[in-house]
Amino acid sequence: MIFVDEVTELVELDNLKDAIVGLPGITGLSTEQRKRLTIAVELVANPSIIFMDEPTSGLDARAAAIVMRTVRNTVDTGRTVVSPTPAKKHILDHHLAKLKIVYAA
Repeated sequence: MIFVDEVTELVELDNLKDAIVGLPGITGLSTEQRKRLTIAVELVANPSIIFMDEPTSGLDARAAAIVMRTVRNTVDTGRTVVSPTPAKKHILDHHLAKLKIVYAA
């Protein structure tokens, strides 16, 4: 359980441990919280590389910044994150500043 606690803290969902996921747009977790939960589910497998396809798609600027903070926290653990550059890059520059760009199309 210690590892699960570390993951929920990493994705900043530790205050929602006992929450019900619910139905999208009706009850339960918000879209941004659901995205962070999806990242947490992948992190429980303890991968060294994580592929994220547009983790901020469909989110407003505030929610996208929270998700990108989760991505930054994940990178800070030594894991590699592979993801397309978000469309909201101008809003998230401070989160992306220390990330390495491997390929830009």
